[in-house]
Amino acid sequence: MNTIKVVGIDIAKSVFQVCVWMADGSVAWNRKISRQKLLHTLRQFPPQTLIAMEACS
Repeated sequence: MNTIKVVGIDIAKSVFQVCVWMADGSVAWNRKISRQKLLHTLRQFPPQTLIAMEACS
C-alpha cells in the first residue's frame, strides 16, 4: 500500500496549487484548490502527512 507522504502548497492570490507526493516519490495529483476549499481538502489527509507551504517575504 502506497501512502501519502507530503502535501506541497504554493500560495497565489485566489487559489492554492496543491501537489501530493506518495511515499515512493510519485506524484499522486497536482491541482488548483480555491481558498474556500483548502481547509476541507487538507482535512482529508492522514494526520502523519507532512504539509509544506511556500514562504515569501
